[in-house]
Amino acid sequence: MATKKPQELPSKLSDLLDLAVTDALALDKRRRRGKRMFKLNMQKWVEPIDGVCHVCMAGSVMVRRLGASTKDRSLPSRIRVCRPIFDRYQIACRLTAINDMREGRFEGAAASVDAPPLPQPLLKRLLAATARGFHTQVWETSWRLPWRTYRRCARILREAGY
Repeated sequence: MATKKPQELPSKLSDLLDLAVTDALALDKRRRRGKRMFKLNMQKWVEPIDGVCHVCMAGSVMVRRLGASTKDRSLPSRIRVCRPIFDRYQIACRLTAINDMREGRFEGAAASVDAPPLPQPLLKRLLAATARGFHTQVWETSWRLPWRTYRRCARILREAGY
């Protein structure tokens, strides 16, 4: 179930990535009458299919933090505005950054949230962290890295101030 009041999303990449992992794990555990309510599907933002709501990492944030409906298909461009200062464009950019980081595109994620370009040494550390994860990809309709890899990347980003 979505939160009652939409929340602002953090602007730091490390916080966004941690939030997405936390929300995806929380939704993956939800059950109603013993039946799974959500399925992680990295090809869908938020989309109900046969009584189960399919969500990607960013979609899990849309449901838990932004109040996206689990009864209709939702896209970042259709999410409601949290506060006047926090507009749809900012929301869509931050959700896109989550998706970029899921795919290992940290430079694109930084550009999405108007962060300074990531320095080469940082990119090398992130690449090394994700490269280890590629050997243990988890396939859920489309790929994602293991959760511990995303947590490691968030820690690397946090240490670098992102």
